[in-house]
Amino acid sequence: GHGVPILYRQKVMIEAAEVLRDLVDRYPSSDKVDDAAFLLGEIHKEYLPGQETIAVKWYERCWVWNPQTPHPARFQAAVVYDYRLHDRDRALELYRATTQVETDNQSNLRFAQRRIEELTTEKRASQASSR
Repeated sequence: GHGVPILYRQKVMIEAAEVLRDLVDRYPSSDKVDDAAFLLGEIHKEYLPGQETIAVKWYERCWVWNPQTPHPARFQAAVVYDYRLHDRDRALELYRATTQVETDNQSNLRFAQRRIEELTTEKRASQASSR
C-alpha cells in the first residue's frame, strides 16, 4: 500500500488481527481476552471490508468472555447489525442490552435510546400495515 494510506492501514490491521488472534489462542484464560476480542471486532468492522459478521462474532465473544467488560461491545455490535447487516431485531435487542449494561458512555447511551424508539416505532408501523 505504498502511498495509499487505506491500503497501508489495512495491511497493518491484518497484521494486528493476526497477533490478537494468536494471543486469544495462546492465553484463552487471560483477563485480557475480552480486550483482544473487542479490538478484533473493531479491526474487522473498520478496516476489513465485508467482514461485518466476523466483527459481531468478536464483539459477542468480548462480552461472553467478560460480561462486565469495559468495552462498548454490545453497542458496537448493535450498530453493525442495525446499519450494515440490516438485522433490526438483533440490533434492537443489543441496543436494549446497551442501556442496561453499558451505561458509562453517555453518547452511546443516548444513541441507543434513540434507536430503540425509532426501531420500535418502525416495527409497530410495519406490523400495523401488514394486517
